[in-house]
Amino acid sequence: RRKLEESGFHGVQLEEVKDAVYPGYYQEQKSIRRKMYQIRGQVAGRVALMLDAVTYWLYARGTIGYVLVSAEK
Repeated sequence: RRKLEESGFHGVQLEEVKDAVYPGYYQEQKSIRRKMYQIRGQVAGRVALMLDAVTYWLYARGTIGYVLVSAEK
């Protein structure tokens, strides 16, 4: 917020939405795994699923988040 305001932005609003993003996304990716393998291929599909698992693990540990930001200049 401070850096945005120092850069001339005002009306800065921050909303943390990680709890509304990561769990649902991860569960959806697990449920459509076969379709993703067909679209991306076996190797890319497995790599993508692995990245999703690591991302979810980081989210669960509180290491990463997801923030929506809006401001006016």
